[in-house]
Amino acid sequence: MIPLTYKIHFHIFISIYMWRSVVSKIIKSILLVIILISPEIFSQGEVITISGSVRDSTSVEALIGSNILVYKDSVNTKNPPYSGTTTNTYGFYAIPKLSIGDYYIIVRNLGYVPIIDKIKINSNQKNIQINFKAVSESIQLNE
Repeated sequence: MIPLTYKIHFHIFISIYMWRSVVSKIIKSILLVIILISPEIFSQGEVITISGSVRDSTSVEALIGSNILVYKDSVNTKNPPYSGTTTNTYGFYAIPKLSIGDYYIIVRNLGYVPIIDKIKINSNQKNIQINFKAVSESIQLNE
């Protein structure tokens, strides 16, 4: 007759062995899913950053807080822009994570004529630098 303590140890050993097998299968399944999904993650295509500055055309001073809006394929102001940002205290901006395609960039600042620029991003481009020179406009106030 086998003592009770040996039976308990045997059952514990079998339970641990079974759990190791289950955990191993789960880990293998997770790794398989990661391997299958990774080409989709990494094949998102090239990501390009557009950066530059916005300055006054006559004084060449940096224009702080200029709005830069990016529309993909066409300028349709009824739809929200694809991306956007504002210039920092030095007049610089950066718009990351753009893919290949046609874009329209609109630069606006109070007291300046809006700038609309069309750019085409190709597969051979990495980062694009576009500097804008804004022309001031007179604002007439009604009395």
